[in-house]
Amino acid sequence: MMSEELISFRKDYSISSFPVAVKFYQCLEIGRCTLLSRLLHSPQELRAFQRELTTREPHGEWMFLAYYELDRAD
Repeated sequence: MMSEELISFRKDYSISSFPVAVKFYQCLEIGRCTLLSRLLHSPQELRAFQRELTTREPHGEWMFLAYYELDRAD
């Protein structure tokens, strides 16, 4: 079983422990947004996500929520 622990609401947060989950809304049309979660496995994936976020957020395509640390419960 996996659980999540909130790391940060700051989208530019620097993370050193991976994997990490990021949650954000993807908005395809005004008023219709879908909550998505993406698993990031490395600093390179984190930087790529943050670059894409800075491109999509100003256009209302994405809305960042938070980063989460994954806890694996046995």
